[in-house]
Amino acid sequence: MNAAKKKLVDLDELVALGEVTVSYHIKKRSGFFVKSSKDLFELVRKLYSDGRINYEESTYAVLFSRSNEYIGHVKTGQGNATGCVVNINKIFNAAIRTNASGVILAHNHPSGNLTASRSDISITEKVRDGLKFIDVALLDHCILSDATYLSMADEGIIKF
Repeated sequence: MNAAKKKLVDLDELVALGEVTVSYHIKKRSGFFVKSSKDLFELVRKLYSDGRINYEESTYAVLFSRSNEYIGHVKTGQGNATGCVVNINKIFNAAIRTNASGVILAHNHPSGNLTASRSDISITEKVRDGLKFIDVALLDHCILSDATYLSMADEGIIKF
């Protein structure tokens, strides 16, 4: 009975731990501005320079400033030849931590078939709708092969 009345945590001690702080430091501005889906393709294709673009599917979130300057990227999924699971929390976390204004999703189709699957469209809508809550725009979702790409924004597959 005494154990039930004992405080598990002293709230004064918790408050004394202080406020969580996050710092944001840009080592160097990229100077690279994306003006078209072709610019995006050229940038994202370099993320697959290890030769795995035709081997296994992987997904990236590419982060941009308000002026569409490239901030950086984060790998958000790694799979096999037929698909991958996208970690949506990683996308939101990266957008918040970098103070990004825009995000572009990009992933490869090892088969070379650039048709957007129902799953591709569904994850894009989910990410787009979630990013709205943190005032970040989903600008596009690009599907790549080793030679070419499909831009969901250019094709009007999804309203961004």
